[in-house]
Amino acid sequence: MSRASICGQSLFALPSAAKPSLTKPSNKETSMRGYPKTPDQIHEIEDAFADGMSLRAVVREFHISRQTARIIRDGRHPLQNVDPIYERCPGCGGKVTLPCVLCRVQKVMCIERAIRVNLHDRRQQVDTKRWR
Repeated sequence: MSRASICGQSLFALPSAAKPSLTKPSNKETSMRGYPKTPDQIHEIEDAFADGMSLRAVVREFHISRQTARIIRDGRHPLQNVDPIYERCPGCGGKVTLPCVLCRVQKVMCIERAIRVNLHDRRQQVDTKRWR
């Protein structure tokens, strides 16, 4: 008999009830890891933090990463601020969410137009009399 086993039982083996489960939860609603979060799930996590749960407890309960839990706790998650903030654009004066897409598109189109005009001017400046 080996020294690692006494009475036929291994000293290193855990009882079957105490063995940790290494499988993923079968229900997608119980595990949030790897799935996009919905605003309802974000609010549940916010409520857990408001109730005084620690970061590690929230991570364990909701099966999310610590980084995601920190972002939600600090209020920086994109789904937390679902109401857009409208401001006046300094370029066009429209009431938009900044940065203004219209001003950006107009700026890019203006640059492209200037490039086209410069190329056209260069073509006209070429002296074609010497080619013959």
